[in-house]
Amino acid sequence: MAKGIGWELTCLFEEPDYYGAAAKILFELIPETFFWASVGLVENGDLVKKTAAAFKKAVTSQHRQWKLVSSREDPAVELECHRLGPSMSLRLMLMDDAWSELGADVSATIEALSWQVMKALRGSAFFSTDSGVFTAFDPDLEYERAKPVPSNRLFRFDMVADMLDRRMVKAWTRDAQPEHAAAVEKVCAAPVPKGVRRTEDGDQIVLVWTDAMHQRASLIKALSAHEHWLAKALIGKAR
Repeated sequence: MAKGIGWELTCLFEEPDYYGAAAKILFELIPETFFWASVGLVENGDLVKKTAAAFKKAVTSQHRQWKLVSSREDPAVELECHRLGPSMSLRLMLMDDAWSELGADVSATIEALSWQVMKALRGSAFFSTDSGVFTAFDPDLEYERAKPVPSNRLFRFDMVADMLDRRMVKAWTRDAQPEHAAAVEKVCAAPVPKGVRRTEDGDQIVLVWTDAMHQRASLIKALSAHEHWLAKALIGKAR
């Protein structure tokens, strides 16, 4: 079973033909990321040479999905872009050696990536509330759970970093979903515990729950703190 962390940003677009402009941004942005040198391009199920022309073809194609991986079998680094209707998700998996080799730099590296991508795309997209850094594919990470855990369709409890967007309050209000709008407003305004780093730029917020994402003990502590904080923000109490 692979161990590490995953990073996911879900972008919501209002323009039906959004992807042309988004593809141009991604074509320029992805080669500037920290993992670019370690990955190759997947084409028709095979790992092919990652030339600028091949990458541009993949990113600008009409296919709903494209992928970069560090190896064909059990890749330690994997970036997948998937489109469905008005949404586009970017998911980066850092597993095993790719996760451990970043060491103490992993938290700062992921935080920088979050801002890098959000700043590039926020002119045309909102960012969904389930965006952030998760550990759900690692079943061995057991932590103290909040009681009760409220049922919700907006947020993930298994996060060690959150990417929040206050503009979702307006989006849900416009779509006649006042309960969703209220939930987003409460979570964005909720004070975070000591030791959690909160940075803001415009309407976007990034919460980093541990500076030691390379250490399993720190991840376990962060998962518990995050779940208790989110439960309290949503329902007003958790124990």
